[in-house]
Amino acid sequence: MWCIVSKKGDFHLGIHYFPPDYRPDLPEGEPMIAPLHSPSLIREAVCHPSVFPWVAAVEDPEEFVWEPSRWHFALGAWDGDEYLGCFIFEIRNPRLVEAHVALLPKAWGPRAKQAGEEAIRWVFKLTRFERIHAAVSVRNRAALAYVERVGMTPWGKAPRSSSKGDDQIFFGISKEA
Repeated sequence: MWCIVSKKGDFHLGIHYFPPDYRPDLPEGEPMIAPLHSPSLIREAVCHPSVFPWVAAVEDPEEFVWEPSRWHFALGAWDGDEYLGCFIFEIRNPRLVEAHVALLPKAWGPRAKQAGEEAIRWVFKLTRFERIHAAVSVRNRAALAYVERVGMTPWGKAPRSSSKGDDQIFFGISKEA
């Protein structure tokens, strides 16, 4: 199975090895996507007051805890040295991951779109996952527009299925898209 495994602080994603401080060299001014292992950076994005109400299944930011697991992995987004937020992927099966986006307000707009497209490319290029899904609350108009801007298409709806009781629309993108 392709997943992150921790061994003495090092992480592996499938056959690709990434040390904890790995960040690829990309041209300045372009969002950079890299594996993210820092609980404090993940928490910074997820618990931001403008992000938390939309992404967290818990009621209080103090209850949110990120722990490495073989069932999820995170990618961080940077623009140079500026942290823009993260993408968390839950592994559903050997071919499918579910995406959760926690980009900080300073990233919203063109940088968010570019970071999302780069995160999708990263998953398809460096893992064996063939499909990425996202479940978006019908009340989150910004997220509904965002997932379509990064190339995901709607494929279904689930009534009252979010942790807050909202209807959700399911979006997806395949490797061959």
